[in-house]
Amino acid sequence: MAPPPRTFGEIFCERYHLPPESYNREMLRRVLYPRARMISPVIRLFAPGFFDADRDFIRGVGLIRRMEDLGDEVTEFHLHPRNRGFLRRVFKIRVSCQRMSHLVAEVMNPGAATSPGNPGAMPAS
Repeated sequence: MAPPPRTFGEIFCERYHLPPESYNREMLRRVLYPRARMISPVIRLFAPGFFDADRDFIRGVGLIRRMEDLGDEVTEFHLHPRNRGFLRRVFKIRVSCQRMSHLVAEVMNPGAATSPGNPGAMPAS
């Protein structure tokens, strides 16, 4: 019997030479909108739970074993009770689902993410 496929988190950490305990922090850094990255330290100081929905999303994505499972995680993120509010919706002080999708595609299907037929693909970091 073949072992189960590895999780996205395992593949991501291996590809970027990160210890597993760095996964959540590094993913948050990579998939936050740029303006969110700039002000996140201040937000965390005054509202420590502000990024809870984002952390739950990142944790869930880390457990997927197939690209096809990402859609379920995106749906859960959109429905997350902590994923509400003016700052998150209007100013996009949150993670980007598009950035997440591109990163997951790049890591789980390296050839497909950078192919000429995928104009929205993010270059490897």
